Amino acid sequence: MRASDVGAVGVADLDAGSPEQIYTYVTNGVRDVIHALETQAADADDEPVQSEILAALSLMQARVAGKQEELRATADWKDFTVALYGETNAGKSTIIESLRIHLGEAEKRAQRGRYDALMASHGLDEDSIEASRHSITRASESAAAAVQRGTELEAQAQSELQALEREVDEQKQAVALATASRTWWQRLLGRFKRDPQAAATAALQARVDDLRARQTQERQQLEKEKAAADAALASAENELGRRLRSLPLLVEHADGAIIGDGRPDFTRETQRYVFDNGGAPIVLLDVPGIEGGEAGVKAHIDRAVQTAHAVFYVTGKAARPQHGDKEDGTLEKIKRHLGPQTEVWAVFNKRVTAAMPLRKPAGLFATDADGIADLDKGLREALAGNYKGVLPVSAYPAFLALADRLPPPEALADAAQDRRAAQKKFLAEFEADELLDKTGFAAMASHLASMAVDAPRKIRQANVFKANQSLRTVVEELDLHATRLEAHARKVVTETKAAQGQVDMAATRLRSSLRSDASDALRTFETSVRQEVYGQINDGLSNDALKERLQASMTRNATALQEQLGNASRKSMATFQDSIAKTTERFQKHLKDLGELASGKMRDAPAASFSLDLKIASGVSVIGLVSTAIGTAALLIAGPAGWVVITFSAVGLAISLAKALWGMVDEDFKKAQQRKAVDENLEKARASLKDDLENSERAVMEALETACTEAKARLGLPQKDIKAKAAVLRLSTTRLDALSARIDTTLA
Repeated sequence: MRASDVGAVGVADLDAGSPEQIYTYVTNGVRDVIHALETQAADADDEPVQSEILAALSLMQARVAGKQEELRATADWKDFTVALYGETNAGKSTIIESLRIHLGEAEKRAQRGRYDALMASHGLDEDSIEASRHSITRASESAAAAVQRGTELEAQAQSELQALEREVDEQKQAVALATASRTWWQRLLGRFKRDPQAAATAALQARVDDLRARQTQERQQLEKEKAAADAALASAENELGRRLRSLPLLVEHADGAIIGDGRPDFTRETQRYVFDNGGAPIVLLDVPGIEGGEAGVKAHIDRAVQTAHAVFYVTGKAARPQHGDKEDGTLEKIKRHLGPQTEVWAVFNKRVTAAMPLRKPAGLFATDADGIADLDKGLREALAGNYKGVLPVSAYPAFLALADRLPPPEALADAAQDRRAAQKKFLAEFEADELLDKTGFAAMASHLASMAVDAPRKIRQANVFKANQSLRTVVEELDLHATRLEAHARKVVTETKAAQGQVDMAATRLRSSLRSDASDALRTFETSVRQEVYGQINDGLSNDALKERLQASMTRNATALQEQLGNASRKSMATFQDSIAKTTERFQKHLKDLGELASGKMRDAPAASFSLDLKIASGVSVIGLVSTAIGTAALLIAGPAGWVVITFSAVGLAISLAKALWGMVDEDFKKAQQRKAVDENLEKARASLKDDLENSERAVMEALETACTEAKARLGLPQKDIKAKAAVLRLSTTRLDALSARIDTTLA
């Protein structure tokens, strides 16, 4: 596929007034890019490569479509939404609760109304509870007084009764003595006359009876008073108990009910709060913390940041977020969650639990200036133009300045959660409005209210940016793959050229080796024949015998030449074959190493990465190809059995007889002439053999060059494959990038 084939991407025009269309627009745009690649003509050899890329792009298309559908489901096109996102226990809920009170959020007003209604209907205000306690005290005192008076009365009655009883006893003794001393006449008269002593005794007994009756009456009265006091005490205690038992009902409606208690993951699900904001509604999302059990709240976090049109990243640390070592750190999570946002603000929530830091003339945040600057720099580097700046605040004192529905300690399961004592300390030194200014809360609340200005444009911009960002993520991922694949292709081209050059060098060495083998074989043939026949000439031979002996020697040594040449040539070609095998093996190993390196780099790409098989075919059948060519060449070099003899027969032997007669006279002259004839015939035979060997060499090299050309072509297949992949991937990247740019300019 060629870059010149790139055409325009046909995407239907978008109705800018239809928010829902943005998601279909992106999904259809990706589909159209892939369709353009599918219908674009490709070289026949590139079709498998194009198919592989298209298969991977189709998976990517499904991923984009899924993301767009997810955004469609979570997007809010009506109310400007701000998500408060950050570390666990950073104070997100404290900030939101303070804003709810300060800005008069409707549900918060209703909640506080329920708090007041409970207070009134159950008598849970401090005065009522204190009145119950006073009633208990008074009833307890009355009961105690009755008991005390009863004790005193009993002691007094006992004393009075004992005194009267003593008088009665004494009177009775006196009567008994008087009676004993009387005469019979006095006793008789006594029957008819009242005895004064007996009357006195009767009077004393009457007094005892009266005393006992009065004491019984007084006891009964005291018992009534004691019973009334006990009843009043029981009633007061019951009333107090009822009120105290009702106090926990206040907790869920109290100010600060949504604020964490220090436990990780206090907020497990995203909470939504709507503020009227003078007719320009703002929705705040309280997002679960990112440093707790994130696996259990990840879906809530993802959905919240996808819904939001702006994000407050809340942190309790005046320092840039930290990278993770083995797992994602805070910074990686921020980039992953907040990357697709158009407006991100950092909120540094300084933890303040005492009034002293607020007294500093330089201001509460003066000592944090360097840390805030570091936080600002770190987030700007991570989020680029989408990051807007830092808002410093201390939410806890601001909350205490605003909260006036705080339940008493008796309402709390843990008295340590009582906020009234801390509130008294702050308000003892500062007015509520002064606290809101000093803590930076008033400025932050004002900033939040101003963010909703031009809300429709911001909502549109944020949603379009998110929709396009899912495409941008893919484009950036594809661009990363394409760039690395192109770099990888360049390395493969370099390795391919080196391997192909080594094939040419091996062929050159083989040609030189074959020529050397032929030259050595011819020299051995010529030397051997000359030595044999010269020796026989020295022993004396007739010309006819010489011709016969020369023929036999040449035939015998020609056979040896054929064998020697065959052995030498096979050795040279074996060396050539081994060189080609090593070249191929090294080439394949280098390609494998490069492939693994490239794939390893690809694995460094974003998590939900575009999948593309970068394996380079290792089965380049060069060795088998050359082996076949070597076999053919061996036959061409060695030739069929007896081919040298046939050559000699065609050449023929000639022994000159011109000076034969003279030779019969002079033996030395004859031998010289015979040696000369041998040399002449050897030269003819050598020339004929050389021609045959050169013809064989040409045929061999033609066969091997054909094989080498094919081998180099096969060695070049991986570079062609990887270059084609890179070209198709770059083309798809270019087209999708153009689509993303069009969305930016059309919809932003």
